[in-house]
Amino acid sequence: MNHNEFRQYGTKMIQYVADYLETIDERKVFPKIHPGYLAKLIPNEAPNESESWEDIMKDVEKLIMPGVTHWQHPHFHAYFPCGCSYTSICADILADGISSIGFTWVSNPACTELEVVMIDWMAKTLGLPEHFLFGENTGGVIQYNCKMNENRLYSGYSVIDDDDDDDDDDDDDDDDDDDDDDDDDDMIFQLGSCSESTLVALLAARNKAITQYQNIHPNVNNYDALSKLVGYYSDQAHSSVERAGLIGMLQLRAIKSNEHYEMDTTILEQTIEDDVNNGLIPFFCCATLGTTATCGFDKLKNIGPICDKYNIWLHVDAAYAGSSFICPEYRYLMDGIEYATSFVFNPHKWLLINFDCSIVWYREVNWVKNSFHVDPPYLKHKHQQTTIDFRMFYSCKYTALALPIRAVTSASDPPCSSMMLPKYVKVFTSSKSSSSSVIRLLHAVLYRRIPCFSPCHMHIPLGRKFRSLKIWFTLRRYGVKNLQKYIRNHIQLAHYFEKLIQADGRFEIVADVRMGLVCFRIKDNNELTKQLYHNIESDGRIHLVSSELHSPIPLYFIRFAICYHSPNKQHIEYAYQVIHELCNQLLDQQSNPIPNQQINHENINLILLDHENHD
Repeated sequence: MNHNEFRQYGTKMIQYVADYLETIDERKVFPKIHPGYLAKLIPNEAPNESESWEDIMKDVEKLIMPGVTHWQHPHFHAYFPCGCSYTSICADILADGISSIGFTWVSNPACTELEVVMIDWMAKTLGLPEHFLFGENTGGVIQYNCKMNENRLYSGYSVIDDDDDDDDDDDDDDDDDDDDDDDDDDMIFQLGSCSESTLVALLAARNKAITQYQNIHPNVNNYDALSKLVGYYSDQAHSSVERAGLIGMLQLRAIKSNEHYEMDTTILEQTIEDDVNNGLIPFFCCATLGTTATCGFDKLKNIGPICDKYNIWLHVDAAYAGSSFICPEYRYLMDGIEYATSFVFNPHKWLLINFDCSIVWYREVNWVKNSFHVDPPYLKHKHQQTTIDFRMFYSCKYTALALPIRAVTSASDPPCSSMMLPKYVKVFTSSKSSSSSVIRLLHAVLYRRIPCFSPCHMHIPLGRKFRSLKIWFTLRRYGVKNLQKYIRNHIQLAHYFEKLIQADGRFEIVADVRMGLVCFRIKDNNELTKQLYHNIESDGRIHLVSSELHSPIPLYFIRFAICYHSPNKQHIEYAYQVIHELCNQLLDQQSNPIPNQQINHENINLILLDHENHD
């Protein structure tokens, strides 16, 4: 495909996607196919000769679309939302067109620097603690201000020739170890998913605990120390936590949840005390804000002090619900976030940003760096001590305090907002400058420490996509207010569905409705609820998923999530009417009527009328 063909077929693809999303409600939300359908329709081997674009697109509609679950369908209410917007799609087109792998600053400077700014934007938008912002804070200011960008986005020009750079780099490596224990090593990184973030946090916590234990017991080897480690998570936590423990060969204990499906902190503390008394080392705890099954919220303000007391790494998984913190009225749900050692959420779930885009913040970034740091020569470059280099070197980097100064060498006169402190001294003492000696001295003395890091040391893959573009595009195109409106609409519609279910006496709500998820069941009857769910799936007009809780008694229930990007009350009413109709059919088949499960039609009509009047 050449440039002109790309323009032609690219335009057609945009039209196809727009038509698909515009008319998606004309398709069945869930495909009527059986496993293995596609292998029977596609040749066993790739073609030797090229095929026409038209033939490929015909097969898309003929072979692929019949097997697609349409996550952007207005009647898709399964799982959690999968973000989608034309703005984000366009940004991904640009990122794919640029097609770079941003593992170091020099591999794509814009990718590196935009990511830093965007993640700070996101931290401020969510109202995260100041210690999760990039680098130090300015004068103890609590409000997150844009001036911090001046201390991160620097030119990357070298003010000393390359030979001097090499010498300085060697000296700087010695300084890295001295700074590992500094308190101001907060940093943030983008990853592919919350599952990966949890694994990375767990492995970093593991290495931290082993190192600290060996400092006290130097004769203990890694494997003996590893055998003593034990971590904790709620029995409502995502399965990725348990999987991370299996990968890391670590003991993780599932702590029972209480009646609100949040981690029982009394049991947590007692379990930790028992483990300590048995010679084990508590090292990691995963709290969840918005559990997958019921959207329950662990209480960080109760868990945090316990983790502080026992020097436990507190990882917070807010994959879905984290997006809601863009609305100030929901931030009470993360009270105690100041205790978190790491925090992760997925903008690709609930902020109109297409998959994948997951952001994690680390409070103790050096432990993460030390767990994954490798430094092959082919990833080094001459700017790594004068730029934000996303390969996680931790340099003693200093930058002037917003002073409009130019450092000068005999070869060039570039603006330079960041240099190693020894370079400032060298520039001040040996180079000529258009600036006065006093100004250059201030430039050398008034500095701030800026970490120089590389993301390939912060997660498993080396390659990194230009994901920050779609964050930048989406935040600019929508603005915070419109994203808040989008979140609030989802939550309001969830409460609307909750009222419809509550007015129908045959159903009960399983868990508190706080976000865009409603969990319900036929009253006191797991088997009928299970049959209702199967009937809903067989019917095919709406798509839901079910879940189960096993404590204190087994509960089978149906999850109803608001997922469509532009939902309204008509979509909610349609879904309820389908459930209502199928429940009628199911209960009519029962030989024995079920008591206390009559429909209060008057209440339902009042709810519908109230919403009509409100509109």
